[in-house]
Amino acid sequence: MISNIGASFSKVVDPNCSQKVLMYWSKEFDVSPIEVAAFAKCGKGKAPGGLCGALYGAKNLIRDEKKRILLTQEFETAAKSIRCKEIRKIGVYSCDDCIAKGIELVGKYK
Repeated sequence: MISNIGASFSKVVDPNCSQKVLMYWSKEFDVSPIEVAAFAKCGKGKAPGGLCGALYGAKNLIRDEKKRILLTQEFETAAKSIRCKEIRKIGVYSCDDCIAKGIELVGKYK
């Protein structure tokens, strides 16, 4: 799933989890490389509120607030938290698992 990230983002060096979610959905949501670059500091627990970056990226693609809430609840059920540091401490989900779940949930709630 993650391998579907477009070549147009080749200048994004070592994308973080939020960027990978955005890059995956870039064509469908018309996300530009500049917009992806704006999320450079939203990985490794540095997304606002300590959110998982993959969740943060996913939520930013969904405009309907009710769907964002459902997406967040489903993510939390799977990962056992919405905060990066807690997810890593609990150990149920890896970063790649979070990215895959974020991508999946955007597909479900778009």
